[in-house]
Amino acid sequence: MKNNPHVFDTYPVMMCHVHRFTEVINNIGAGNGYTANISIGTPPQPLTLGIDTGSTDTWVLSNTANICLNKTLIAEGVTCAHGTFNSNKSSTIATAVAGGFSATYLDKTGSTGDYITDVLMIAGNTLKGMQMGLAFNSTDSQGTLGLGYDTLEGATTKYASFIDQLVLQGIINTKAFSLYLNDLSSSTGNLLFGGIDTEKFTGTLQTLPLIPSTPNGTIVYYGVALTAVSVVSSDTTQTYNLTSNASDGSTVPEIGVVMDSGSVFTYLPTATVQSMYNLLGAVQSPLASYYVFVDCSLLTPATGPVTTIDFQFTGPTGPIISVPLNEMVFPLSDYAEIADHISALGTLPFEDTCMFGLLGADEAGGASVLGDTFLRSAYLVYDLDSNSIGIAQTVFNSTSSNVVEFAAGQSGFPVVSGVSSSHTSSATGLSTGSEGTTSKPTGTGSGAANSSTSKAAAGSSRPPPFDGRGLVVLSVVGLCSLVGVGWFLG
Repeated sequence: MKNNPHVFDTYPVMMCHVHRFTEVINNIGAGNGYTANISIGTPPQPLTLGIDTGSTDTWVLSNTANICLNKTLIAEGVTCAHGTFNSNKSSTIATAVAGGFSATYLDKTGSTGDYITDVLMIAGNTLKGMQMGLAFNSTDSQGTLGLGYDTLEGATTKYASFIDQLVLQGIINTKAFSLYLNDLSSSTGNLLFGGIDTEKFTGTLQTLPLIPSTPNGTIVYYGVALTAVSVVSSDTTQTYNLTSNASDGSTVPEIGVVMDSGSVFTYLPTATVQSMYNLLGAVQSPLASYYVFVDCSLLTPATGPVTTIDFQFTGPTGPIISVPLNEMVFPLSDYAEIADHISALGTLPFEDTCMFGLLGADEAGGASVLGDTFLRSAYLVYDLDSNSIGIAQTVFNSTSSNVVEFAAGQSGFPVVSGVSSSHTSSATGLSTGSEGTTSKPTGTGSGAANSSTSKAAAGSSRPPPFDGRGLVVLSVVGLCSLVGVGWFLG
């Protein structure tokens, strides 16, 4: 500083530019998934899109889409209330590929239309020239914010996806984001792009390598190795060891599962799930096997015998995520049009009837999928640059935040730890494991399960046949053709 107190030397100013942001996501009710609020075009037109880690194409409904104008569907209550896009009112829109957009999902829903480019705004950030689908024909009444790999795009010529564009336009440093759904009763969760919030999980964030989805090693889905599931009660643990068949005919002690926020329910090998139904007293509807009913006493596991369903990843030393049983159970008031199913069952073995959020993989075309009923209990970091997922036990209803940003050029996850388990309200039966490794077999996934019993460690709106509209398939091929020879199949 010079002698004149009002005159200062000129020094370089260090500007700290933050390369991360948070989008609050909305829980729109059991069976309906999570949404994000965005805007498209100039001037911006607000839209609400379903968030989906099981697909990549971001797409919106045209204001002239067939589903929005169908008088029969409107009379039945099907509306496009989440918003549509009027391309005639945007001064920045351009057609990228006329008639080139087509998305088909495993639940047989889908949309077709044009690929366009336009401005997309999310959480105060602007992406220019974002390519997305504009659907004129659709069986879905809501668009999608696709968060997957560009290898899952429906376009003939691959383009920069939403995650790609966030990096290319300097909004985040690396292709990574964290997902925090919070518990079933919470109205909101969040997506954190470019960072990890250490106040949202307990223990150490552990790494799960993603499984190549094709014989040549291409990653298509967020697929990881699951080795066992356990039903944990107050005095015993019933464990189901999962296996699949390798291409050479040998049996490997794990199955592949897809981490998919676009699937409301969780799908595991049918033989395993049937055994779990028997243990929990679950009853399937004779009219539709994807309606599964349980005693509502499971909503309050503290007063019942079962506390959690535990998911073991990458072998006996790998991480375990404990899902409180009440996160898997829904009151019937959350669903409509199920009276016929209840009547068809006759007298049920329980007074208060609820629905169960765990189904056999047969209901998902044979795919094993960890949907929202699992994801709410896990804090997940999807890292597309290192082809891995970070996972830890979530902290429900966390009101604090400590964000660690991914640095430019960083390889893998920052070394971070979450809060102490003594500061959480996790259910009893919680256990954690050290980081493990996994082999990457290819082969037909039999999903066979062996069960064993051991003492538990101390302290330890109506779904469609497959609710995973988010698990997209390229063109109209099945998931098995995308995973080489079907390792994800159960």
